[in-house]
Amino acid sequence: TVNSGTTVTWIDTQGMHTVHSDTNVFSSPILTAGKKFRFTFKQPGKFRYHCDFHVGIGMRAEIVVK
Repeated sequence: TVNSGTTVTWIDTQGMHTVHSDTNVFSSPILTAGKKFRFTFKQPGKFRYHCDFHVGIGMRAEIVVK
């Protein structure tokens, strides 16, 4: 849970991953070890996302913005 206006940073520590909003609000390029993706949440709401490569094994999460 974060406040509106917060920038969230995802850091890939290994392998290949993406950060892709279930509603296409944000989408990272393919990330490899050491690469980062940042997104600033400007509107309140719930934002579910997943890794395109690993969604089948449950790599999903949600950011709640107040």
